[in-house]
Amino acid sequence: MNLAVDTCEESNLLDENLYVNLKAQLSNEKTYYLIGADKVSKRVITGELKELHVGSNKFKDLMTVFNDITHFNSGYSLNVDGIIGYEVLSKNIVVISYDRKELIFIN
Repeated sequence: MNLAVDTCEESNLLDENLYVNLKAQLSNEKTYYLIGADKVSKRVITGELKELHVGSNKFKDLMTVFNDITHFNSGYSLNVDGIIGYEVLSKNIVVISYDRKELIFIN
């Protein structure tokens, strides 16, 4: 997967199209209806992703939201499957190298 980083994102956000393939890896799954700025109600699924590998690092029990992220990709000319946030970044000291386009986790 291609993942973006958002240091203010409380939980991880993955595109809703990934839900079917990752459903077996979720626990505490819940469905919510959120109303956005456009006043349209949208169904989102949340749950704890049992395991996520980022490079050689393994993270467990990560709160994850599944929602449509096509507006990120089209609005910012990105090609990402999701966004990692606090749930991953808070587990270690993390250095963001913009030149090398990588995250460096210091354990």
